[in-house]
Amino acid sequence: MTRLTTKQKLWGTLGIIWIAMLLLVGWLALENRQTIVSERRDSIQYVVESVQNQIEVLQERVAAGELSLEEAQQRAIDNMNSVSFGAGEYIFSFNDDLLVVSHPSRTPGTDMTDYLDASGMALYPELLRVAQTGGGHVNYYSTRAGGEEQLPKTSYVAHLTEWKWSLGSVDVSHGQP
Repeated sequence: MTRLTTKQKLWGTLGIIWIAMLLLVGWLALENRQTIVSERRDSIQYVVESVQNQIEVLQERVAAGELSLEEAQQRAIDNMNSVSFGAGEYIFSFNDDLLVVSHPSRTPGTDMTDYLDASGMALYPELLRVAQTGGGHVNYYSTRAGGEEQLPKTSYVAHLTEWKWSLGSVDVSHGQP
């Protein structure tokens, strides 16, 4: 067995230290990315829950006779259309028949039953299923408004049982399906 010279031992130790540092930096970068993704998912959930709470107040006003159902629903739609919380992110809603109620790039009443994302998933039936089972996140592929490139998106959806509407928000910043 050959003996290592002092110079070889020093270079070997330095090499091991560099490899350990690179592994540590890579692990920290991955952890940081996961934290950012988690925070984005939480923020879109918060936005939907906030709008949902505002709509529930409108529902209470309808029940108390202060507003007509049509007036309350129009106020809810106006509120959703005015929510702005990031570049390319928005609130949308659809009813239990999968017809668009409010969406920045779709006409109200558009039937979304057969809309498929780039992977072939029937998106709106899946959004409705998740919303009606307590709400949650759905990952899918879609284009940005006015664009053609398919991007990974995440939506958080919640259901308004009384009006038979589902609300969703979209996040396109996380870069994973």
